[in-house]
Amino acid sequence: MIDSTKRSFRVRMTPHRSILLPLAAFFLPATIFILYYAIQGISPFGDMNLITVDLRAQYIPFLAELREKILSGESLFYSWRGALGSNFYVMWAYYLASPFNILVLLFP
Repeated sequence: MIDSTKRSFRVRMTPHRSILLPLAAFFLPATIFILYYAIQGISPFGDMNLITVDLRAQYIPFLAELREKILSGESLFYSWRGALGSNFYVMWAYYLASPFNILVLLFP
């Protein structure tokens, strides 16, 4: 009785059908994203870029604070700039740990 129940719920996957489902699962969302990016003018189809949202809201203030801390000699472990202060080391480890961020010292 159990064997017949298991058999009735199995989906037969033919070789043609087994490759079609993963391909559709990839190409359908990819096509939707490509069309949306093209309509909205998002890179590579236009001048807009998705990274600029986080750049203005997070990275620019964090990089400005990192620059100020390095040039003034303040502690890199704690910051008093946010409400009652925050752990700057954690913010540095998550957002600012790239060696390329040292270039921020070259620009005001």
